[in-house]
Amino acid sequence: MLELIMVIGIILVLIVSFRNIFENNNKDFLYAETCINKVHGDMNNFIYSAMTSRGLYITTGTIFPLQYTISILPDKEIHLRYKDQNNNT
Repeated sequence: MLELIMVIGIILVLIVSFRNIFENNNKDFLYAETCINKVHGDMNNFIYSAMTSRGLYITTGTIFPLQYTISILPDKEIHLRYKDQNNNT
């Protein structure tokens, strides 16, 4: 009987501890979107598209890249590149 009470107590503690998981289905647990929203401009669009697998909005329309590459050069210049289905970069 004591073991049953201990098991029920542990289960209740876990449910109370993780109640946010059960209450907020769409919560950003890794805070990735919050972090991305602090980055602005082309980098914001590029990283958001890569993380969410959504289309990348460019001046000629929307594309769906297969691979994203971010290069940071020694002179602190950042290059954003992607490859799409036609191997365009």
